[in-house]
Amino acid sequence: MRHIVDILILDSPDDPYIYPPPGYYKIPVDLNRNAGGDFLYVAYARGDGAGDAIRSLYVSSQKTAGAQPPEGFQALDTDLNKDAGGRYLYLCYSKREDTGAPITDLNVIVGPNSEPPVQDGWTRIPVDLNEDAGGDYIYLTYTRG
Repeated sequence: MRHIVDILILDSPDDPYIYPPPGYYKIPVDLNRNAGGDFLYVAYARGDGAGDAIRSLYVSSQKTAGAQPPEGFQALDTDLNKDAGGRYLYLCYSKREDTGAPITDLNVIVGPNSEPPVQDGWTRIPVDLNEDAGGDYIYLTYTRG
């Protein structure tokens, strides 16, 4: 089974048509949708080796800039509310085997309220990616294999 082995944030101040690097898939939902700020998209790469798989995701929500990932996690450098105001949000991930089964798919869901429905078999990270920035409620979801 193919697993998610890498995640990155595509970022542009003025171009919503950002292309991911070769081998990456872009989720076509702007993380700053209706909140202003940079155009931000999640992109990910898949691989076959479970040893390289991302196994846990976490969104760090904080009042100050600079990612502060939990122990055993690595943070991506891009604030998910970049230039939109609101809290500083950083996507963090872990590849440690003790944090769960490999993640097999990612998606971004958007809704008009803080509890958008999640598809069966999917897990929603419980942090609105537009937290305190206005705009739509946006959540990252994933499945495990």
